[in-house]
Amino acid sequence: MSTTAILQRPTATRAGLSFGPSSWECVVLVAISAAFLLTETPAAANRPFWFDELSSLFITQRPTLADMFRAMPADGNPPLYFLLARLCLHLPVSTELAMRLPSIAAFHATALAAFLFVRRVASAPAALLTMCFLLGSAIGDCYAIEARGYSLLLFFTMGLLCCWQAARRGQRRRLALAGVAACASCAVLTHQYGIVYALAPIFAAETVVWFSVRRVDLYALAAAVLGSLTIALTFPPMLRAQKTLLAAIAACPHFFFRPQLWEMGLYGEMFPTFVPILILFVVGIEVSLKALLARRRFFSSERSSALPEEFAAANMLVLFLPLMLLLTSLGTRYFVSRYAIGSTLGLALTCGLLASYMEFRLPHIHKVIYVAVLYCVTSGMLRFYFEAHPKTPSDYGNSLFSMIPASEPIVIESAINFSPAWWYAIPGVRHRLHYLSDISFTQQNIDVLPEYCLWVERQYTPMQMDDYNSFVAEHHHFLVYSVGQWRQEWLRLRLLKSGWTLRLVSKGKSGALYEATAPGR
Repeated sequence: MSTTAILQRPTATRAGLSFGPSSWECVVLVAISAAFLLTETPAAANRPFWFDELSSLFITQRPTLADMFRAMPADGNPPLYFLLARLCLHLPVSTELAMRLPSIAAFHATALAAFLFVRRVASAPAALLTMCFLLGSAIGDCYAIEARGYSLLLFFTMGLLCCWQAARRGQRRRLALAGVAACASCAVLTHQYGIVYALAPIFAAETVVWFSVRRVDLYALAAAVLGSLTIALTFPPMLRAQKTLLAAIAACPHFFFRPQLWEMGLYGEMFPTFVPILILFVVGIEVSLKALLARRRFFSSERSSALPEEFAAANMLVLFLPLMLLLTSLGTRYFVSRYAIGSTLGLALTCGLLASYMEFRLPHIHKVIYVAVLYCVTSGMLRFYFEAHPKTPSDYGNSLFSMIPASEPIVIESAINFSPAWWYAIPGVRHRLHYLSDISFTQQNIDVLPEYCLWVERQYTPMQMDDYNSFVAEHHHFLVYSVGQWRQEWLRLRLLKSGWTLRLVSKGKSGALYEATAPGR
């Protein structure tokens, strides 16, 4: 008996349930993607870079590829996103849009792959719900247009699951297994946690198969493991470059980003949210359910062709939030919500797979599904629209700096605000901007990360980082710009304790400018 025959399991399919999108479904997919792109593109072009994105930009803009590869370990991420962004920087678009194009493309490709994954085993409405849930989720306006590798990580995770699904169903099996290995490798080359994203869902799915029929797809598992071995190339250099930073995080007694149980509340932020549309969604459900009750048709003899292993892969992704909390607790002791971005993908897949079962038990539930799809699309597009048209655009202190014609140095108090302030500085001001660093003193704060990142990357970034003690010894009079980020802003309090005088010069929506004068001056 052939390997394919051994691995395939009998599935119950309903009449007309195809294993891929039809022509009209492709038209709908293109229309939805185009509609999102119309709002995503302005949002990506108009939103200023923030701290992490500028780290990506400065490394990507290194003069040569060799310089870029030498700088990447300081950032802590593998090379794939930097390489793609470097290519995009040659396009005739703004730097903001060019750096974010890989994320935009990856996010849409992830949504399309999620549609395909569900469509192979369920109806078009259920698959469409999966796609639109992901596009309209709250992570969309954060990571779909961010110059970091998280959308790319989602794409390779979803690509791996689609290839695994095709291999298990005997569809171009050799090519599908090659796709499993390639996607696993690319996931690791996108992010260090890519090895978890590549292996956990497929191992969960095959574990369910083992308990069901005592048989697993060893070739698919081997392909995923072999692809993940690229971690041996990416992890050691990153660990060497980040050793000081990781040691500082471990030693900081009050570090703000420790893994905590209350982070489980992040699940609430993974759903599409927009209150007026949510009200319409609830009303739509109520109306549809009344129509169902009036017809009294609750059951159908038809069944979805989804297998337990597909649910297991999706549910494993849903559990990535507690999984990443556990792994970071045992490892770096540093957790941020984007590490668990896979849970949003898992929720989207699970919603689609569950909708397929509900559809067969409640024949008219597709009305509710279409209302949910409309809700996801509308809320997602509105998010991007508001992102592209902020009420109070950030000027990073330029409105205040332009009012001060003097040539005194301007010290940016917040480490996380320093690189954006430098990048978006008005002409003639950039050379005056400084950040004062004192690593030993910063260790006492609750958020040591931004300053340590600046320190680790100092030889690869163009900004001026000065030693605190040397700077205050040489400059008895300078300006301090504060934005109120209390976790990083320690300079004013330290100057006051040292006898310096601080006078408020000007205050605006973006922050406040102070004049610092040394004792006795």
